Amino acid sequence: WYASNATYGVPSNGRTGKDWTNAVTHVVPLTLAADNWMALTIESEVSLKLGELITTQIPAGELQGVGFYSHNLSDRSSIVRIDQLEIIRADSR
Repeated sequence: WYASNATYGVPSNGRTGKDWTNAVTHVVPLTLAADNWMALTIESEVSLKLGELITTQIPAGELQGVGFYSHNLSDRSSIVRIDQLEIIRADSR
C-alpha cells in the first residue's frame, strides 16, 4: 500500500461549517513517481503506519483500492469529511 505525499488543507471556515457550503474541492492528479508516495503498512485490526518515501515508482496497472488516512487529528476541528469521490482515468477525458 502507498499513501500520497501531498499535503491538503482547508480554510478555517471549512472546518467549522455546519453543512457543506464551505466544502473545499481537491483535484488530485495521479502520478506514479516515487517522490509522490510513502509506504503505508497495514497491521490488520491494529494500526496504520506511515513510512518513508518510496525509492522506485509505484507499479503501473489497475487501481486496486482507494482509502483515506489522516494523522495528527488532535481535536474536533481536524475531522475529515468526505462527501463525494470520483476517479477518472486521465486518458478518458
